[in-house]
Order: sequence, then structure tokens, then C-alpha cells
Amino acid sequence: MTALGPVEIRRLGPDDGLDVARLVGALSRHEGKPPPRFTVASYQRELFAADAYVSGFIARAGGRALGYTLFHPAYDSDAAERGSYMVDLYVVEEARGQGLGRALMGAVARDTERVGGAFLWWSAKAYNTMAQRFYAGVGEQERDVNTWACFGEPFRRLLREAQP
Repeated sequence: MTALGPVEIRRLGPDDGLDVARLVGALSRHEGKPPPRFTVASYQRELFAADAYVSGFIARAGGRALGYTLFHPAYDSDAAERGSYMVDLYVVEEARGQGLGRALMGAVARDTERVGGAFLWWSAKAYNTMAQRFYAGVGEQERDVNTWACFGEPFRRLLREAQP
């Protein structure tokens, strides 16, 4: 129970696409980023196509979407264990501080354990101090890790340059 009433945390379904797309947009605005390319169509493709790679959960109260998380399979060769990488976690501002973020993460952890996984991994933008404070109360920070990614042209360049 929250100040907004009873909350339901459940696995994302095909009919949640519009709400999740709106929440993804809200997360981008919260982080000061431009509107994301994520749409209802990409939601359907990435979560419900035959080759779906992403899973997720949604928090609702009174039919209103209050938060979501998206995650996908991960593997740690040091521990030789399966796990999950949490791509997004977002709770609307008026529902923060009521346990929804932790409940969404708990749903991911239970789902990960159900398929034989033993860890949940995530990251936060260096400037997102609110997320960092929240995550500090959930897990341990890997301080000796730097993270890189290549999107767009750097990704295409890697494809071209890495020909055997």
C-alpha cells in the first residue's frame, strides 16, 4: 500500500506498450536527454516478438502506471553465473520514496532466480545523483569499473574495422 493506494507489480504485457513508452520518455526528460526512439512498436518488437530479448515489470495503482523496469539476460564469467542486466528503472516523481523502485527490482531479482540466475547488475549516469543515492541502499557499487558503449556511427565503424 502506498499513499497512492494499493500497488500491483506485474510482468509487462502487450497492452502496456503505450504506458511504458510514456514512462521511457519521462525517464529521458528526467535525465535531461532528448526524446528516445523507443515507441509502442519497438516495445512490441523487443518484448513480444518471437526473438524478444527484453523483459520487464510495471507498477500500477488504480490503473495508472507509476513505474517500470526493463532487463535482459547477462552472464558473469568470473563467477560462472547467469544473471540479469537492468536497463531501465523509473518511478514517477509523486510515487518515489514509497518502495516501488525496490519492489520493481525485487521482481527482476525473483525472475532472474527463477531461470537460474544469481545476480542483478545495473548502472546509473554519473550525473544522476538521485539514482545513485537510491542504488546505494540496494547493492554494492563497483568502483573499479569503467563502462563503454558504442552506438550509431562508432558501432558501424567497429563492424567495418573488425573484419577478420
